[in-house]
Amino acid sequence: MTLFSWCRRHRTLPKLLLPLFLAGLLAGCNRETKKVDYYQKGETYLAEKKYGEAMIEFRNAIWADPKNAKAYYKLALTNLVTGGYREAYAALNKSLELDANQNDVRIQLGRLFFLFRSPQKAREQAELVLKADPNYPG
Repeated sequence: MTLFSWCRRHRTLPKLLLPLFLAGLLAGCNRETKKVDYYQKGETYLAEKKYGEAMIEFRNAIWADPKNAKAYYKLALTNLVTGGYREAYAALNKSLELDANQNDVRIQLGRLFFLFRSPQKAREQAELVLKADPNYPG
């Protein structure tokens, strides 16, 4: 007699599957909670100027949600502060790839281009920002 036939005979299959289903459901909720927790911890560490810890939390937020454009942006800001310009450039580009309507990201990317003596690329980013929002305060 197989396990399935035994369970069917004794009507225990639903009793066995219900805890597994609930565990899966809770694991999904837990992941959603972790996404928010990682990002918020990163924000807190960034505000406290604990850049190493902030980077870890923003990377964790990205791991939990690879499509979190804001987490990539915050990771980029943290890298800019610590001098990780390559990492910042990669994170800014990924953030724009996920959400092209982020003027703050374009401004930071323009500043990075200007820093590395690419004024034409910096100007392109500034023009894209002004085209999207002519009254942009930056």
